[in-house]
Amino acid sequence: MLRVLVAVFLIVLVIEGAIRKWILPEYSVEVFVVKDVVIVLTLAAYAGMAQRNVPRSLDAFAWLIWVLLVLGYAVAAGFSFQSLVGLRYYLAPLPLILIMPALIRNITDLERTAAWAVRLSIPIGVLGIVQYLSPVDDPLNIYAWSGEQKSATFGLTLEEVFSGHWRPRVTATFSYISTYASFLAIAWLLAWLSLLYGRRRSDRAIAGAGLVLIAFNMAMNGSRGLLIVAAVSAVPFAISLTRRLGLFKTQLLAVLGMLMVGYAGISIFEPFALTAFRADAEEATGRITGQALLPFATLAEVDFAGTGIGTTFGGYEQLGHGANTGFDEVNIDRIGIEMGVPGYLYLLFIKILMVVKAFRVYRRARSIVLRDWALAALLVQLGSVWHIPFYNAVAATVYFCAIGLIYWIEAEERRLRALLRTAQPERQRPQLALAAWR
Repeated sequence: MLRVLVAVFLIVLVIEGAIRKWILPEYSVEVFVVKDVVIVLTLAAYAGMAQRNVPRSLDAFAWLIWVLLVLGYAVAAGFSFQSLVGLRYYLAPLPLILIMPALIRNITDLERTAAWAVRLSIPIGVLGIVQYLSPVDDPLNIYAWSGEQKSATFGLTLEEVFSGHWRPRVTATFSYISTYASFLAIAWLLAWLSLLYGRRRSDRAIAGAGLVLIAFNMAMNGSRGLLIVAAVSAVPFAISLTRRLGLFKTQLLAVLGMLMVGYAGISIFEPFALTAFRADAEEATGRITGQALLPFATLAEVDFAGTGIGTTFGGYEQLGHGANTGFDEVNIDRIGIEMGVPGYLYLLFIKILMVVKAFRVYRRARSIVLRDWALAALLVQLGSVWHIPFYNAVAATVYFCAIGLIYWIEAEERRLRALLRTAQPERQRPQLALAAWR
């Protein structure tokens, strides 16, 4: 039952935006809440399991303290509609920390997950191409919450670059640019893992094609940060792949193939050029600096006690509850605005604590496969820089699944070490270690 509910949750997460934009726009709020209902049912199914695989690390209690802290803010605000919204965003994805370790049985589950994620990304990516080639005011290129709101563009005509057509920044089946960007980021990492560790040749071939399609969709999404993070995160996996290829001629062919894809993306299909040129260097530098110095700017600008959880939610006007508290998404963390200095400092503490934990699990992993999965989980955390992305449903799901994956890898390593200690005689230990990963 747990696996079925998790599958339903992920399906809803992926198609929710399409339903809200094109099928049932008048029931946008109700559709938005469906995934929360599913995750509550999933948590109930987890609670009913005989073997839950609860994380046994002391650092897991940091999340319990976070729950108590958030509830304290809600009580202080008198459980208003705004605080209810805040509770939803801050608490809804947390069960994934517990559910993930209980969901994974062995490394094969992870390999299958990566393979199916790549397969799912292909039709979504094809839809992204259709959107990109469609007019900006086409019904395909609207956002959720408001059917009249058309998609953003790249801020310039391609006449300034190549063909002279306006192009939309695509969202595929997701509600907004940011949620689709979060999906593409995790699909990118899973495609690399499937390319490296897919058990069937067809899985690896589909993963290779998926990487190309995902890369083009990243460019059509128009997020420069997404492309930069993707390029950096690909380096360790590309190095592993190069080592596996072995023959120099095969490596040369792979490099030539990447160069051809890059040329097509810049000179023929154009989204990479659009993303690169859609703003000047000063604006890009400002964004990079803003993200790097985010904690300092946030602590300097926000009120000590905060404005209250849920106050920066952007959907109040559509829900008839007035406008939200404005915020600078580049230079100030909205969690700091809502929770003030104490709450934001604790959020930074958890963020750093989880990054350090993921790095330690990555360094200590004895299996190359598990080490690369731990690396992917670490890259997910580093990709959000100083943020914990509570207000992005897709990014939050990915982030907390990555935390849960780290706890599972830690437990799996502990299990393997116990097997090695009890193995007799000494020469049987390699065989037992191999069997443990199967």
